[in-house]
Amino acid sequence: EVSLTIKVDYTPLYDINPMTLAPVLAFGVTNTDQFTTITRTDGKPLRIVRLGASKPWIAAKVEPGAKADDTTARIRVTIQRDGSPRRFNEFVQVYTADQTNTPVANIYLYGQIMGEVSLSPEALYWSITDTTNTPAERPEAQITQRVTISSTTGKAIELKNLQSSIKGITLEMASKEDGRVYEVVAKLVDVPASTISGNVSFETSVAAQPKIEVPVIVNVFKP
Repeated sequence: EVSLTIKVDYTPLYDINPMTLAPVLAFGVTNTDQFTTITRTDGKPLRIVRLGASKPWIAAKVEPGAKADDTTARIRVTIQRDGSPRRFNEFVQVYTADQTNTPVANIYLYGQIMGEVSLSPEALYWSITDTTNTPAERPEAQITQRVTISSTTGKAIELKNLQSSIKGITLEMASKEDGRVYEVVAKLVDVPASTISGNVSFETSVAAQPKIEVPVIVNVFKP
């Protein structure tokens, strides 16, 4: 038997920097612009013919001033507020004259449209490595998780119907700052037999966000 080691230095024909954009539209903001740069690494002209976005509320265009024989161009990506507050994973595809039917590069968008209600953190996670311990034997930090729920407008909000889709998690909610901030205390009192996922949900008085779900993962590691 002979083992051969192959090392390859691969340089993509089209280099995008940065390749991933993380736009965030704060509450009250209708649109935001993000920028990236595309370069053709072999020194030939880019000749971009179009930019295609995955959603109609995303627009992309080459910045004015680019010449036909340029090897580098700056791309502006505009995200407009559309629909309810949420996180999104989208993309913009780049097409050139050399390859009009297939994109030569992708710009990835991992962003968020903020609403009147914000969460910190946005998910709950437990990691259980010893299932033999009872809740009383486990450290408090391994049992308890907290979520802060805030009004981004500074106005009071109402929350109700707090519940968990996972049995064994108890919930308590406390109002602070005259209803502008809430704290949810979640305790894992019963460890599931295996890894499980679900959510903690509650209803709000905000019309655009009538119900909010917080993802929950209980990761159980067995020896």
